[in-house]
Amino acid sequence: MLRAVAALLVLLLGLTLLYLPGLSGGFLFDDYPNIVFKEQVHAASLSPETLRRAAGSYRDGLGRPLSTVSFAMDHAAAGGLEPARFKRTNLAIHLVNALLVFLLVRRLLRLDTGRRWGPWAALLLAAAWAAHPLQVSTVLYVVQRMEMLAALFMLLALVAYLRGRQDQIAGRRGWPWLGVAACWSGLAVLAKESAVVLPLLLFAVEALLLRFRSAGGVSAALRGAWLAVLAAGFVVFAFWLLPRFGAAEGFAIRDYDGYQRVLTQMRVLPGYLLWSVLPLPGFLDFYYDAYPASRGWFSPATTALGALLLAGLLALAWRLRQRAPLAALGIVWFFACHALTSNWVNLELVFEHRNYLSLLGVLLAAADLLRRLPWGKLRPVLVGVALAALAAATLLRTATWGDPTLLALDLAERNPTSPRAATDLAEQYMHASGYDPEHRAYGLARAEFQRAADLPGASPLPEQGLILLATAAGQPVDPAWWAAIEDKLAHRRVGPQEVVAVTGLLQRHQEGLTLDAEALYRVLALLLVRRPDLPAHMAMALADLAMKDLDDPERTRAALREVARRSAGDPAYVRQVAGVLAADGHAEEAAWLLQAAERLAADADGS
Repeated sequence: MLRAVAALLVLLLGLTLLYLPGLSGGFLFDDYPNIVFKEQVHAASLSPETLRRAAGSYRDGLGRPLSTVSFAMDHAAAGGLEPARFKRTNLAIHLVNALLVFLLVRRLLRLDTGRRWGPWAALLLAAAWAAHPLQVSTVLYVVQRMEMLAALFMLLALVAYLRGRQDQIAGRRGWPWLGVAACWSGLAVLAKESAVVLPLLLFAVEALLLRFRSAGGVSAALRGAWLAVLAAGFVVFAFWLLPRFGAAEGFAIRDYDGYQRVLTQMRVLPGYLLWSVLPLPGFLDFYYDAYPASRGWFSPATTALGALLLAGLLALAWRLRQRAPLAALGIVWFFACHALTSNWVNLELVFEHRNYLSLLGVLLAAADLLRRLPWGKLRPVLVGVALAALAAATLLRTATWGDPTLLALDLAERNPTSPRAATDLAEQYMHASGYDPEHRAYGLARAEFQRAADLPGASPLPEQGLILLATAAGQPVDPAWWAAIEDKLAHRRVGPQEVVAVTGLLQRHQEGLTLDAEALYRVLALLLVRRPDLPAHMAMALADLAMKDLDDPERTRAALREVARRSAGDPAYVRQVAGVLAADGHAEEAAWLLQAAERLAADADGS
């Protein structure tokens, strides 16, 4: 017992040392809209009101309240947006998850009655999972705490379920533990919606290892209950989740539709497997915005080849279900973890963090299959070399992630066609220049922003960077940059990055950076036309531009009418805005807004 505890402590210490170099890194990509720019999680202190505000910071779905509350807690503890504080919390969660993986794997290996596993097998598998370089872009990417928290509660649910079922098989009361597992499952979904795949993992463990046994033999009632759970899950997916998150209009912000997204996963999932078994630095690029979607089964041909590989793996799992159930579980585990994110849902094509928990399935399958080979005395040597290689690759990656400029340089060099990587590098140069046109980094920033803007499929973010760079440095702004933003908004799909580009310009203007108000009005108005789903406060920002910056009564009234239309379901917001306008000396505009809201309400009642 003492040796096991000591070994676990060594594992946690080793993981901490591996990740220490990366804790000095900064925020990155989706950290900005979800943490840095999301004022709801900026808690100065912890109170019921700040926690409630943070928990409700997302309006879609269940809102991920556990994750957003944890961000608010870090913000309050650090007294602001200190990346190291957020990353330390992420690392702490990863360490807890490593312990839970150990507990889970230990139980799974005990259920694999056909093979004898050594006393250190569970610890070695947990170490391989936690020290794998693929995990770096989850642990050190602050916003992916959502993924790690969901995994934490999923692992707790799996351990509790196994304990409860093993108690039932032994003739003891197991339902209290099953109730605990249900509670953990609910908390997992409140951390991130991807946890809805947990029933698939539980069913896989049940079908392949527990085999629906009870104290009196195989339980037909238990098998029937699980079939009912799966049927209910299918109904929820087909009639609620798919229409909501897989509808055609949802893909209007993408350059692919749901069918093409599923086709693309025939290539993406084999790529994930390759990263899991051979995590070479050149394979892990972090930014995959230049990843091409499949347009057909043979466009490209690797789509069909990938589908054959995946079908072969599923067939292999079926064939191994009796002779090598743990390997079969590992294969099914991988597919179950990706069942949502690789489905017909409105998500981006590729992200490394989606492998955070699925990696365990790959390791289980690989361990079970490789263990059957006649390695002899070479086995401990090969295991040691493999773990050392994983740790070295992880240390190299965390060291890179600990330096924002080095990371940006590395990603841009290995992703020459990625607009996101180029924009990130340009922003690092921009901050390094101090907005001094004479500084060498200023020219590098401008050149890299321009290179990013010229890449195929680039969002307006590079043009946004060029405008902000020149304005902050007191340099002339090329009208072509504003024109390029308008052109991209008018002729391309308007997704999250397009929204961030325009709202970022608006925010800096509101903070006191004097931008071309006329040009800003045009791009914001165009954004609102292309994205009728944006909230009323965006239309109010347009009204403020027309009223305060442009002194244009006609465009002010048009924008206020849009405010009334977009807030039709929230009359309290209209009254609040009207009150602010009146208090600021714009009584006429306040009256116009209230009248516009009344006319829209009357028209709605008449129809």
